[in-house]
Amino acid sequence: MSSDILGIDLGTTNTVAAILQDGEALYVENQLGEKLTPSVVGLDSTSKQLFVGRGAKELLSMRPESAAAAFKRNMGEDRSYKLGSRKLGPIELSAHILDRVRRDAERVLGKSIDRCVVTVPAYLGEAQRQATHKAATLAGMTVERLL
Repeated sequence: MSSDILGIDLGTTNTVAAILQDGEALYVENQLGEKLTPSVVGLDSTSKQLFVGRGAKELLSMRPESAAAAFKRNMGEDRSYKLGSRKLGPIELSAHILDRVRRDAERVLGKSIDRCVVTVPAYLGEAQRQATHKAATLAGMTVERLL
């Protein structure tokens, strides 16, 4: 298990991640070199591959039936989003966002990351907090804390 813990702000609009290195926060840049990753999941034109971020956000305006955004608002609810022929809930969609930022951190650091701290708004109820925890677990990480 890695000793590094990835800090993630899973936002409704954008997600940002950072890791402590030598006592300072190092923001994790996505594949486009940006610190903010749009919290949008899209389905490619072959209806096989899900992708996250700016490309998915652009797809949302061109083919809204193939992308989902603002699903964080429905965490902890029994709601699904249809992307092409696939139906995904807020937990699964959030897991794709979390997995993307985890993989970006692994690329930047050159090692695997399997632990995280995720921020959540103070007003979230227990169902929403548990849904966020489950999303991080689906993304392959152990949740050390929800803040």
